[in-house]
Amino acid sequence: MKFMLLPIIALFIWFHSTAWASQKCPSWRPPGNDDVRSPCPLLNSLANHNFIPHNGRNLTVPLVVNVLNETLNISPEISEFFASAGLSLASDPSLGHFQLDDLNKHNAIEHDASLSRVDFHFVGKEGVARFNYATFKRWFSHFHGQEFIDIESAARARFAMIQHSKKYNPEFTYADTQRLASYVETSLYFKTMVDEWGRTRKDFVRVLFEEERLPFTEGWRRPTMQFDGLAQTDTVLQLALATPEKTIWTGGELQGEASDGSVIYSVGPVFHVQSHIDRAQQI
Repeated sequence: MKFMLLPIIALFIWFHSTAWASQKCPSWRPPGNDDVRSPCPLLNSLANHNFIPHNGRNLTVPLVVNVLNETLNISPEISEFFASAGLSLASDPSLGHFQLDDLNKHNAIEHDASLSRVDFHFVGKEGVARFNYATFKRWFSHFHGQEFIDIESAARARFAMIQHSKKYNPEFTYADTQRLASYVETSLYFKTMVDEWGRTRKDFVRVLFEEERLPFTEGWRRPTMQFDGLAQTDTVLQLALATPEKTIWTGGELQGEASDGSVIYSVGPVFHVQSHIDRAQQI
């Protein structure tokens, strides 16, 4: 009798977990002709779910901070940094609001070597807000055969996009600002598209980028671990340690050694890398 009950119990649990998932799934609509979107799949997804205005307009710092925290468990400090950066790109920041397409400005938040967009040089301001399947496939192919994305494969895939843009984009830009934006882009999906055990699920990431939808129906929920300054710094540091590149050293405590012999420094949510040789010459 006990063994006969096991399939029934399993079915009961599955049914209720599935029903709970569908009940918690918010409505979703793609953008209309008059709606604006950004190069950021995460913000676009929030607009498509109407967590922020579906038209992508009149976004205020308090609104964005609250939505990022309530929906994705991104800390108020990190959320305010992102939202304030968006406001600074508005045509008139003194009005206190910005639009999603304000983020299309080149080399601010938008950057070359995106994981899902064609570089600005080829498509211009409007084009960088549009998902490009070929670009996405080039990046996502690095996770072939994986159910979960680990730090090593995330770092490898990100850096491959950098190398591709550097090779084909005659105006490729990858200074400190763009480098940090690229690392943060990866750290965001890596820490928010996770299951209940904190593992980055590849199917969650695919839905976020390809459909610009939060993967509620696939089982995603608000992460239990908050994405704060410490989590961002730690993730960016791990990505940098697994990436053979150098950046400018500006001081800080020694944190580790990169795969190419560079030393990694961390100052708050910002990281810098410099080779031993360069630092010796500076000293």
